[in-house]
Amino acid sequence: MDSFNSCLDQENQIVSSDLLRKAQSITQLLSRIETCLGPVIFTETLCAMILTIFGIFQATNGYLALTQPSFGDRELAKLLLGGTFVAVGEMSSLRYIPFYHVGHGITLKMKQAKYAIEEILAKRYSQFSPIQHQQFDVVRENWSRSAALQPMGLFDLNYSTAIAMDGLLITYIVILIQFKMG
Repeated sequence: MDSFNSCLDQENQIVSSDLLRKAQSITQLLSRIETCLGPVIFTETLCAMILTIFGIFQATNGYLALTQPSFGDRELAKLLLGGTFVAVGEMSSLRYIPFYHVGHGITLKMKQAKYAIEEILAKRYSQFSPIQHQQFDVVRENWSRSAALQPMGLFDLNYSTAIAMDGLLITYIVILIQFKMG
């Protein structure tokens, strides 16, 4: 019976070590993704917002000029320029939206995996070596973040951030329109 328990303990150690290695590999991969794609996603998001805000502001200037009796080529140019910037801004938005979709999906999968790994490893935690304790704690800490991907550590890459950014965009647009009309 002792040899059976010894063999079982050895198998548990191998499974636990393998799970920790795989969890660490996933964490390192996500870190590399953040490092490589973080600046791209940040720049795309920022450019889309700036272009859209500027475009709507210019289009509003052109639209307000439509109501004036002295509507001319300059006002038409503002309207067309604004429309162009809005279109380019929205095209930029279409490029960064998939990043948020993927980031949200990865976050959900990471949370599911975290719970499964915690359940499996919690049963074996007492059998870990001190190094494995430390590794397990680091993995658990990394997988407990609010989002699996956080480009440049500035924001979470998930739907709630995309919605918040859209709200910010709309707020700025409303403020600019009110400022222009007032």
